[in-house]
Order: sequence, then structure tokens, then C-alpha cells
Amino acid sequence: MDRQEVSVLLRANGFKVTPQRLAVYMLLQGLEDQPTADILYRKLVEKYPTLSLATVYKTLEMYIRIGLVQRVDMGEDSCRYDANMDNHLYIRCDKCGKVMALTDIDDSSLLADVSKVSGYTIRHRQLFFYGQCSQCQGNEDN
Repeated sequence: MDRQEVSVLLRANGFKVTPQRLAVYMLLQGLEDQPTADILYRKLVEKYPTLSLATVYKTLEMYIRIGLVQRVDMGEDSCRYDANMDNHLYIRCDKCGKVMALTDIDDSSLLADVSKVSGYTIRHRQLFFYGQCSQCQGNEDN
């Protein structure tokens, strides 16, 4: 989604369009990892010195409400955020903390099984896997 589309969506939902709000989304959309609000803040504060961490959090919550961003809570101290709203899986390295989105895995049979066993109609899901990334596997002595 480009700046114009985000601006239209913000206005349509009654939110003011600001350069900082647009910058938060554009940066998040451009990152392959799922950063925390603090990481986004540190990347943006040099260009936007009046930006506060609270503004980043409020902006992310606003984007969650209007369906542009999803919160990814992998049991860490801070939540991560993802602009990719497609259903996908996440994997986190237990050693270095790296998080990766797995977008090319078909989990439809798992979802069908969960729905069948539970009787639920699945509307949304987040699946998390934990292990050790290939780099950390190669550094077993650390």
C-alpha cells in the first residue's frame, strides 16, 4: 500500500494524516522482519526528532484497529508488528531472538483439523514456532 492509499484509509476512518503516521507504516511495510515499536522508533527518530515512542505505539494501535497492521506476540518482553496481513506463520530463534515470517507454507489441513476438532469457524489465526536458526546452530560454542 502506498502513501496515498494509507492517507485515504486514515481519513476514511476519521484519523488525521501526519508525516510521522505515514512514516511508521511505510517503514514497517518495508521491513522483512517484524520489529518492535522501539525498533521502529529508533529508525525514525533521527528523521522525525519530535516523534515520541508513545506516538509510535498509538499509531500502531490505530493501524491495528483499521486493519493495516497486526500485532505479533511471541512471548517476548515487547510485541512485534507486521504490515503483512496475509495469514502466515512465524518462527523465532530461542538463542538470538530473530523472528521470521513463513509465507509459503500451506497450513490449510491444520486449520481444517482445528476447526473439525473444536467446532469453531476459524476467522483468524497466528501460529508460532520456536527453535534455533541456522546461524545459531553453527555457533553452538556461544
